[in-house]
Amino acid sequence: MAPDVWAFVKDVAKGASHLATAWRRWGQEDRAEIEAAYEKEIQILRDRLSRATNETDGAEIERELRDAEDRYIQHLRDKIVAITKGVVRDRTPSRLIIIESSHLPPREGAALERAASTWASLEPPRTFEDRLTLGNAFHHAGDFERSLGEYDAALEMRPEDPQALAGRGMILVHLGRNEEAVETLQRSLAAQPDDPDALDSLGCALGLLDRHEEALDAHNRALAHDPHEPVLLSNRGIALHHLGRYEEALADCDRSLELRPDDPDTLNNRAAALIGLERYEEALANFNRVLELRPDDPGALYSRGSILHDLNQYDEALADLNRSLELRPDDPSTLNSRGDMLRHLERHEEALADFNRSLELRPDDPATLNNRGIALDELKRYEEALADYNRSLELRPDDSGTLSNRGVTLGYLRRYDEAISDYNRALELCPEHSGTMYNIACLCSLSNRYDDSLHWLEKTIARDASYRAMSAEDEDFAGLRADPEFGPRFQKLVAEEAS
Repeated sequence: MAPDVWAFVKDVAKGASHLATAWRRWGQEDRAEIEAAYEKEIQILRDRLSRATNETDGAEIERELRDAEDRYIQHLRDKIVAITKGVVRDRTPSRLIIIESSHLPPREGAALERAASTWASLEPPRTFEDRLTLGNAFHHAGDFERSLGEYDAALEMRPEDPQALAGRGMILVHLGRNEEAVETLQRSLAAQPDDPDALDSLGCALGLLDRHEEALDAHNRALAHDPHEPVLLSNRGIALHHLGRYEEALADCDRSLELRPDDPDTLNNRAAALIGLERYEEALANFNRVLELRPDDPGALYSRGSILHDLNQYDEALADLNRSLELRPDDPSTLNSRGDMLRHLERHEEALADFNRSLELRPDDPATLNNRGIALDELKRYEEALADYNRSLELRPDDSGTLSNRGVTLGYLRRYDEAISDYNRALELCPEHSGTMYNIACLCSLSNRYDDSLHWLEKTIARDASYRAMSAEDEDFAGLRADPEFGPRFQKLVAEEAS
């Protein structure tokens, strides 16, 4: 029995960094003293057993041996429980890095959860301190629901305790309950305004609510109190990225990596900043490194797949997205990205299935509605596509891409004036887009507005000469090409050499 207990203690100590600290604090001399006392008692009992003269004495000594083993096991359990309580209570709640799949390594989490569960079963917590300590322990172990329960129990005893409020707020961020997290963390900060962990978590919650300016302010305040903490730098980098301040985001991530090299979460954040700067090959190298360190990181697989998609490496991209969805099957963003990938591979029914599932999980996402509209267009289901574009534009009225896509669908439905109106609005938002100008030229021709068609075609070719050859063969210009008045002008335009 005793070796099993030692295996448990050693597994916990190796698996969880804060319990490894406990193992170090429990010095070799202390451990040796416990072992020596046990071995001495056992040896005395064994000597007595060897000298036993009758069966009754032998049975009694064997009972004493079992009792000695039980006392030894309980002593070890009590010791590791006491040390675990002391170490975890001494620690502040861990800072959070908010990115898809930020978790402690599985072995570390499992080991600490086992230790916390053992403590909870051996000594049911009753005091505020016990509840707070167990909340921290389950937090570190990644068991967020049990952690929340402990923090809630602590707050029933002391409703405005800043530590318990901070811990509860951090857990609510993990659980995606960000509005509650913001309210809880603000209550904590009202009592302890300089707590960098609570400020950092508040910034993360605000960022997840798309309140990025407020998030940046919270991260700045956290760093004012702890300017060299790598996690705080990395998390501020996320806020800067969302504000389009990519160079500053990259600088924060670089500084964080100087302090903590090869941190996978910061490498992820750095790659996101590089994507914003259109430095795709460098971003790809960062994601490759993340996946060397953490091969089953679904967020990194998703992000690398997205870059490979943009680089037209569709098969490799699809493999990454498939693996990401094996690990995180109901992630709407990854389903949307894989649907877009399958659409590019002309696997339209499969693409539509992914978009449908994504929208079941996140019904009013404008990007996914737009993408499903494109897939429905390609399946010639134009009325359904139009409904998706309409809903997407209700949610995001000034998206030029969706306006252009709806224009395409309206064109298929021969609703040319409405289509041209969408294209004109798209050009107001994105004035230099040659493809939109060309589409207007096509629709003007189809609606027999040949003078307007030539006007838009001239503008298109002046911006991008590749449309000259395209228009010469395009059947949308068949009427214009054959018109006795405007046909010669068309022929001259498409025949001219690019200046």
